[in-house]
Amino acid sequence: MSDLEFYSNKNPLEYVAFFNKRTKKSLCPICNVGKFVLLHNDEDKLAIIKSAAFTAGDEEGDDSVTNLWSYIIVCKHCCTQQLINAKSFVQKYEDEMAGNEGAEE
Repeated sequence: MSDLEFYSNKNPLEYVAFFNKRTKKSLCPICNVGKFVLLHNDEDKLAIIKSAAFTAGDEEGDDSVTNLWSYIIVCKHCCTQQLINAKSFVQKYEDEMAGNEGAEE
């Protein structure tokens, strides 16, 4: 299974509930009115993007590139978008479901 399939094939309803619990349903910092939701399509696949992250090189000038998978969250009121690290989010979700809340705080 590819990373794209792994991260997008999650239950949006469960993940949105988990996201809202973790953020305590915080309001959007831009409009201060709306709440954020995880984007997903009509096939119930979470919207995910891959971006390359470049890190500064060491003394020898070696740069490294890391692929970051991110979920897209959007404010329901003003449509401000933010990204959250999919790998970290999935790990926190799985830890909580397994009863290991706070294992890596």
